[in-house]
Amino acid sequence: MKDGQKNKNQLVAESEESGFRVNKLVISTGVQTLAGELPGEYSENLINVLNSMEDGVYIVNQDYDIEFVNTSLQKEFGPPEGMKCYRYFHDNSESCSWCKNQEVFAGKSVRWVWYSDKTKKTYDLTDTPIYKPDGSISKLEIFRDITEQKKAQEALQESEEKFRSIFSESPIGIHLFDQNGKSLYMNKSCREIFGIENESDLKDFRVFDDPNFPDEFKQKILKESESIRYVGEIDFDIIREFDVIKTSKSGKITIDTQFTPLFSGNSDSPVGFLAHIQDITERIKADENLKWEANLNAALVELSQVLITPSRSIETISLMILDYARLLTGSEHGYVSPVDPDTGNLVSSTITYMMGKQCIVTGDDKRIEFPIGPDGKYPSLWGHVLNTRQSFYTNEPSDHPTSAGIPEGHIPVRNFLSTPAMYDDKLVGQIALANNEKGYSDRDLEAIEKLARMYALAFESNRADTELQQKNVELKRALKVKTEFLSMVSHELRTPLVPIIGYSELLADGLLGDIPAEAVDSVNIIKDRAQYLAKLIEDLLVLTRMEGGKIILDLKPINVAKRVREIIADYRLVQHAKPVSVDWSGEEFTVLADQTRVHQILRNLIENAIKFSNETVHITFQTRCEFSKGIITVYDNGIGIPAEHLPRVFDRFYQVEDVDIRKHGGTGLGLAITKELTELMGGTISVSSEVGKGSTFTIILPLA
Repeated sequence: MKDGQKNKNQLVAESEESGFRVNKLVISTGVQTLAGELPGEYSENLINVLNSMEDGVYIVNQDYDIEFVNTSLQKEFGPPEGMKCYRYFHDNSESCSWCKNQEVFAGKSVRWVWYSDKTKKTYDLTDTPIYKPDGSISKLEIFRDITEQKKAQEALQESEEKFRSIFSESPIGIHLFDQNGKSLYMNKSCREIFGIENESDLKDFRVFDDPNFPDEFKQKILKESESIRYVGEIDFDIIREFDVIKTSKSGKITIDTQFTPLFSGNSDSPVGFLAHIQDITERIKADENLKWEANLNAALVELSQVLITPSRSIETISLMILDYARLLTGSEHGYVSPVDPDTGNLVSSTITYMMGKQCIVTGDDKRIEFPIGPDGKYPSLWGHVLNTRQSFYTNEPSDHPTSAGIPEGHIPVRNFLSTPAMYDDKLVGQIALANNEKGYSDRDLEAIEKLARMYALAFESNRADTELQQKNVELKRALKVKTEFLSMVSHELRTPLVPIIGYSELLADGLLGDIPAEAVDSVNIIKDRAQYLAKLIEDLLVLTRMEGGKIILDLKPINVAKRVREIIADYRLVQHAKPVSVDWSGEEFTVLADQTRVHQILRNLIENAIKFSNETVHITFQTRCEFSKGIITVYDNGIGIPAEHLPRVFDRFYQVEDVDIRKHGGTGLGLAITKELTELMGGTISVSSEVGKGSTFTIILPLA
């Protein structure tokens, strides 16, 4: 027997996890039958064994002739029917380039994987030589269908590649550690966070050796079985000092890290840790900026409200400004002070407020004055901004050119910021702050400059309001004097007018005897002018009563249509200088009003229409109700009012015509009184007009 040959009646197959490994086989066989020369029972048993195998089995000789195909393989490829192996399996007309026959017939066993275009399946093939008694060699090949396994492996490989790609390209930093905290892997994003070019720059980094992580957090990682979150600063200067990693970064960043322990099987101890890391430095800055902007806007909104609230004193405003200034900048100390416009001294009460019990100034008025120097300059660091009118800050106040040192007992000044409060290039005050924990920045200066502008506006508004209040007092005093004067003059003028009107009427009516014919016109002129003067005096008295709030209304239900008809009847009995017709149409309704004042209003409108009319006067009253309101409309065919004068026709003493050339008389009080009486009764009056066509006045009063 040759080396490595087994008993010719023995077929040895050893099962392994990856498939079958068939040892060299020595068997007597012919081309037609696998075990032709064996005793019948052995031949039959051998064929039964091969045919019972789930894996496919076939035997081929060196001439590519198929000597045996078991049942399983025939189910896949069909009966061989004398075909060559390359025709049977591949439909080829010649041997395949990938065929393993050369290696097998050289005495080697070969295992390989093959995909069949015929069956569309993948097979794990094991080829081994078998030796015949005549010294020839055939190849035995075992087929195992691994199609599903292959698909699963490919899917797993694809999934792993995707996961690795996601893991590698994730925008979130990912860091993998072993159970001792030693770095195993760090993705690209994580390396960028820590300024690491290559993973080799991590050296022998252990997360538990990083001094940036607090000890209690490190202990917690080892004890907990669930994810732990850590948010804190990473100081790259410390990293360099301890030579933890090789980094290109400096300064500090803030990271948000989620540490997750990794377990294997039923182990109670983690086999490693997975850290998800994000650099949230910019996010924190953005949040701080938003908070800062919100505080600043809140300050500006509240101060804007102060600007329209005249009751708040400049001291109250200064305290509000100081509170917001310290909040926005994180300043421990500061003051907000106005400049006395008379002395130029800086006056502050906010210092004592801020210092609280530390303040040694007593008394109700805790004002401190910082005087301007004889040369017109303010001294020391605090005075620099007042002298230059320019904002500034310094985080090294002792090095500033204007620093005069710190007086004994004064609070330490570690840093200093100040800005002037300017209004129309005029210095009105100052905001000064000191002792910010981190030092002042341009952003702090920007915020305080905005507050300073608001402070200047508030200060100027407060000053203007004080002046306005003083002027209001003076104006009220003047109005009182004027009202008293008009009342006195009206009374003194009305007293002699009564007999003049009475006697002129008696003379005109002939009750005192006949008068010469040439005197009749003169008497009538005296009577008319006296009555006109009496009407003027009456208007002045009504005006003074309204200014003094002495008009007393007797409000009760009034039938408007009835009052209109009565007034029309009165005017029809009066003889006028030109033809006058007055008509009414509309609805009957009652309003809640003063009957005497309603009569006065309607009379004023009729007389106004007659005065500003053409040769023939047509006046029409119309009454109607709308939405619980009574509406009285008065139309006339007068000369009309130019559009530019309409907004002022109800102003006191206003005349449409120029005083030097006007053709129509009057004081300009009739329509003003009409409007004010209407409004006193809770109503409104309006006018529309077209030059040459007439005017329309509309009165609206509440229904009773």
